[in-house]
Amino acid sequence: MKYHVITGRVIEEVATLLSSKADRKKPRGVRRAGSSSLSKIKANERSSVRNLARGIAANFRAGDGFVTCKYDAAHYPGSLAAAENVPGSEGFSKAEEDLRSFLRKLRAAYRKQTGKPLLAYWQSANWHPDDNGGHPSRLHQHLVLPTDAVELARKLWPAFGGEGTVIVKDLDSDPDRTRLAEYMVGNVHGKLPGQKGYSGSRGMEKPVCSEPVEIESVDEITPPPGAVIKDVRELTDEDGIVIGKYLRYVLPVAPKIRGGQIVMPRAPKRGGKRL
Repeated sequence: MKYHVITGRVIEEVATLLSSKADRKKPRGVRRAGSSSLSKIKANERSSVRNLARGIAANFRAGDGFVTCKYDAAHYPGSLAAAENVPGSEGFSKAEEDLRSFLRKLRAAYRKQTGKPLLAYWQSANWHPDDNGGHPSRLHQHLVLPTDAVELARKLWPAFGGEGTVIVKDLDSDPDRTRLAEYMVGNVHGKLPGQKGYSGSRGMEKPVCSEPVEIESVDEITPPPGAVIKDVRELTDEDGIVIGKYLRYVLPVAPKIRGGQIVMPRAPKRGGKRL
């Protein structure tokens, strides 16, 4: 089977092999509560990144803001030992309480200013990711905000963070928000079971998923003309057996949706690029 997940100009194409023995249950070993294999943890992380990237791509545009709010010493909610500020700790819980209160004021001010509900993603963070796995950092807050909410956030944050800085980075023109999502998911270390590490507003736009269609093979995925390839990956089951392929790319223009049907650009003619 093959299907597409479409978020504006960002297209994810998934081809999956369905086994004729799908109904047969595999024997499972005994698992201890709270245990999980490394491959399962990585799969869960990828899922969180993918869902967040889709949400940001569907609701935010170039020029909107990725906002980091920091605390001064007098308002800092956590332990001075950064490694102790894990989710569930007193300091992390206080930071989350600060963020909820800040968002209530920000939503009210934004509605008063624009007449619209605020659409945002947010998280309390305790980690600095890097190529070596990262290290604990001082507690701070991250938000993805529309451009007309950024200055309101600057004005309201001192009531919570004192003279702590507010850093704003504009979203760039690349509609694929995977790198930003990876950064945000990686900014929370020691998450509790089932915790995504980020939250988002209700009522936001969602990506469009096409109806699955039958295919004969998953060996080839052919991107449309003009596609900029972002990721190509094999999909494996829990035993490491390849069961499909994943391709993410960006098109020059978004596909059209007509009568509930997604109209993708035509595939390249014979001899076109294949992956």
